[in-house]
Amino acid sequence: MTGSPLTERLDYQPVEGLKGVKTASVVANGRTLRVAAVSGLGNADPLVRRILAGEDLGFDMIEVMACPGGCVQGAGHPVPEQAGDLAARELVLDAIDASSAIQGSQNNPDVVRLYEDFFGEPNSPIAHDLLHTIYAPFRPQPAPTT
Repeated sequence: MTGSPLTERLDYQPVEGLKGVKTASVVANGRTLRVAAVSGLGNADPLVRRILAGEDLGFDMIEVMACPGGCVQGAGHPVPEQAGDLAARELVLDAIDASSAIQGSQNNPDVVRLYEDFFGEPNSPIAHDLLHTIYAPFRPQPAPTT
């Protein structure tokens, strides 16, 4: 929106009455935007239902993380052996992220080179086709007849 990257970390706060939803505000081009992050599809369902019912929750953008706790605590990670391991993992990854020279995937030299050599520009037709997912209801096909 501004042509400049966001340099400060957003201070997310839990939303009263919405389990697994945190919100933060950011100013862009003189406009305050309220962004929300939903942790887990189960927590997204009541939020989506309220929005579909026409309720204005005041969010300008909502990120939905499929796994509770997002990727850091998601299904692809080893199951912790002890209570507290997930929280410790999150602290370590947050510390690595905070001290990393590259802040944001769009600044990763490999991603930059991939766009330069293959995709062209963000949201180009080929980038859109290969990097965006469209979800549709599953419709089972009838069994073939012999």
